[in-house]
Amino acid sequence: MLQDTVEGTYVAFRSRLLNIQQASTRDCNACVRIPQLDLKFVVHHGQIAFQRMLGSEELVGPDVILLHRLLKNDVVEQTEVAAYVLYTQAAVEAGGEDPGEGPLRAHEEETDVAGTVSAWIRDLGVVWRGRQTRPRREITADSFLE
Repeated sequence: MLQDTVEGTYVAFRSRLLNIQQASTRDCNACVRIPQLDLKFVVHHGQIAFQRMLGSEELVGPDVILLHRLLKNDVVEQTEVAAYVLYTQAAVEAGGEDPGEGPLRAHEEETDVAGTVSAWIRDLGVVWRGRQTRPRREITADSFLE
């Protein structure tokens, strides 16, 4: 269910970018760069604590620091996958899934706080291309009469 949510979020993001790009008639820097926008997700499972500072709550702890470090990863450089979700081994184990049976591929990420972190990558570009190429049902005036 988590993977479906992440993939659905990515498809909604890409759909919205496509709509903005098609509706835009401006050639400002922001509009021109819309096709270059993309998303990455990092999913980790661990322990956190809440700390109140200056009237707001913050997440703290070693797993929060690890997650922050994993956001600054080498996935694109190592895999040439621009849009992805990185699931840590801890997240996969907590979900009770066998990542070898699905579309995930093994990945290792070096961090300064936890050493080598075993992870799994899902290429979200594949998901988007799959949605774009799937057959679409055309709704005609006659189909309303059926």
